[in-house]
Amino acid sequence: MSRSMNSAYRVCLGLLVVSLLSLPAEAQKYPKPVGPVGNGVITLTVQQPADTKGGSKAGEKKTLTFSYVANGPDLETLVERLGKTVTSGAVEVKKEPKAEKDIDRMTIELEIHRRTGPKGRPEAVEEKSLEISCRGRHELGPVMKAVTAVLEEKSKMPVGKKPALVRARQNDAIPPQAADVLDTAIKAYETKLAVIANNLANAQTVGFKAQRVVLEAGPYRHDLYPGVQDSAGEYAPTGTSIGSGSQVGGTQTDWRQGTLKVTGRPLDLAVVGAGFLQVLDPATGETWYTRAGHLSVNANGNLVLGSAKTGRLLEPAISIPNDATAIVVSAEGIVSVKQPGTSELSQIGQIELARFLNPEGLLRRDESLYKETDASGPPTTGNPGQDGFGRFHQNALEQSNVDVPSELRAWRDTSRLLKAIRELRG
Repeated sequence: MSRSMNSAYRVCLGLLVVSLLSLPAEAQKYPKPVGPVGNGVITLTVQQPADTKGGSKAGEKKTLTFSYVANGPDLETLVERLGKTVTSGAVEVKKEPKAEKDIDRMTIELEIHRRTGPKGRPEAVEEKSLEISCRGRHELGPVMKAVTAVLEEKSKMPVGKKPALVRARQNDAIPPQAADVLDTAIKAYETKLAVIANNLANAQTVGFKAQRVVLEAGPYRHDLYPGVQDSAGEYAPTGTSIGSGSQVGGTQTDWRQGTLKVTGRPLDLAVVGAGFLQVLDPATGETWYTRAGHLSVNANGNLVLGSAKTGRLLEPAISIPNDATAIVVSAEGIVSVKQPGTSELSQIGQIELARFLNPEGLLRRDESLYKETDASGPPTTGNPGQDGFGRFHQNALEQSNVDVPSELRAWRDTSRLLKAIRELRG
């Protein structure tokens, strides 16, 4: 490439880059992206002219598509600025060419898709064809590399990351009704992923019970009801019902027994079977319920369900003597201690369990606690091993019943479906 051609190339490239960099300050204040797709999509094509020496070979052409983070007004500012700075034939090299055949015109086409319609739906498409006159031919690779760097900086997103929706012309836009249906699905599957994530986060939490999201169909609009009589008096066998999408019907708890982990700690109690330990919350005075049996003894000698935050007294209350050298809890919940001067165990209390007619109605709290509600009904209390209550296993804890492989599969499947719906929704 000759020195004059290099000079022309630098002038052309400089004009293009300067036009992008010299946007007004307010147009450069783009919001931070919230996902892999921005608010707009720009398809940029750089076309090298045909052979200027009389040949018929078409010029080199390069295209890139990238997500743009700006909102509608910012994107309009960008288009307006480019339109004023680099319009067709308006930018010429400073040094006049010796002959018309020495002039090449690099064409830059911008196709801008703005997501500015209701609820972010693609609403408008703008197309700009910008032509820059240059002296001498040049390779487009360096041009695209420089433009890519500028656009990447201005859009705050990696250029070349294919957006979810590239074609966004008005006639390709998703109908509002269908978009609203997809929005309900996105919300429902996001909720499902949140519950799966919580299950995985508590895969090693003592006494934790996994949850699942129950999805259900949303309301229907009935344009025609089944059984409507036609003009001949016949009843229509079907109707026309249009669904509004999906919604979260609720969450359900998996109450299956968790595996037992032997700890060798005397105050660790695993409940095997039905029932909850009962503890008194000091802040509210209410009785709460739990499957987590990692008990402790407080400064007053009382058995408590302890944590770094607070100690909740076991109900009914059981006090451990100061001189106790060993604590034994039977499968039936009888608490005995061994004291100096005797080889016999002394019984000091009875741990009771509680159960509910509808445990699904319990209100979940932090620290693996549950609270009684009108939906759960009042508790029924009794001794372990009697009337359908479970038993205790001392020196062990009930582990979380989260099935990690199953949750990971559910996460993968739900994520794929959510991604597909988001891409369809745009």
